[in-house]
Amino acid sequence: MAKKIFSMAPPETAAEKKKRLASATPAPVVVVPLPVEKPKKKRTIANLRLWGDRVLIEQEKAPDAIKGIIVPETSKNKPARGIIKAVGAKCTEAKVGETVYFGKYAGTPIPLNEGEELLILREADVFMSDGNV
Repeated sequence: MAKKIFSMAPPETAAEKKKRLASATPAPVVVVPLPVEKPKKKRTIANLRLWGDRVLIEQEKAPDAIKGIIVPETSKNKPARGIIKAVGAKCTEAKVGETVYFGKYAGTPIPLNEGEELLILREADVFMSDGNV
């Protein structure tokens, strides 16, 4: 079996390398403008418009301590009682300001800019009210 012999080109000198790099054309530079972020509108109760039979409810806060025992945030039960802050156009029985009871896992939480979180749920998901307006 015959051996293959490979010949190597002599190493490139620094002057040759400089000449080769100078003759190469640089890639064109493309400037892409960055998108400008619009300032976000503050989300408040006055800006929200509820559709259909939707109800906006502020939940009551869970107690921090029960009979002197401090309850950690992770083990607090989600309260199923709240105050109606806004109602949709097709709501027949719900009124703003009523204290109502609803299902424990009902509704969709909506964060507001003030740091509070409200629930949006259907009027049918509300079980009963205290009758206080």
